[in-house]
Amino acid sequence: MPAEGCYLYDTRSSIVSLPAGKIAVISGLKEYIVVDTDDVLMVCPRSEEQNIKKFIDEVKFHNGDKHI
Repeated sequence: MPAEGCYLYDTRSSIVSLPAGKIAVISGLKEYIVVDTDDVLMVCPRSEEQNIKKFIDEVKFHNGDKHI
């Protein structure tokens, strides 16, 4: 069951996280992770899930903790 405000079409095996009040229309996504916050959007294949901490660390290094 998709989150409220999330309209998925031909999308499977994906994780989508949106902030309250945000609407997303996603079509044709297969095996992806999508995380949207107020100021950061991350989209990566589920096969790279183990790299998420590395991605977060890189954002912190270049932009500080204010976004993460």
